Amino acid sequence: MTITIPSAPALRLGFIGGAISSAVGYTHWVASQLDDRWRLVSGCFSRDPATSAETGRTWHLPPDNVYSDWKDYVAQEKNNLDAVAVLTPTPDHVDIVCALLEAGIPVICEGLDNFSHCESMLRLCYAREK
Repeated sequence: MTITIPSAPALRLGFIGGAISSAVGYTHWVASQLDDRWRLVSGCFSRDPATSAETGRTWHLPPDNVYSDWKDYVAQEKNNLDAVAVLTPTPDHVDIVCALLEAGIPVICEGLDNFSHCESMLRLCYAREK
């Protein structure tokens, strides 16, 4: 007996942070490519436009899908993403994660290594809405 698993289109993934010069960016890019379930389609890899552009070129992204301001990125790409991986330093996570959740974008975020940290971040997001 052969079991066939129906193929689904790859999910559209974005990165905030994780420029080519960072180990975390390269690691997540490689991991996202392992099973063809994710496709990196855009990102704001660095606040430095040249670094962000270099990262986009390295990962074969169209220049129009590469940003150097994460707020612009979220505003412009929110309808083109299935999830965003937040790869910035942990102190930057709250503002970014809250903005992504407010835009209705699912978030992949390390540094939320325990439930209490994640719950605290969600409470901060909720409090900001009030």
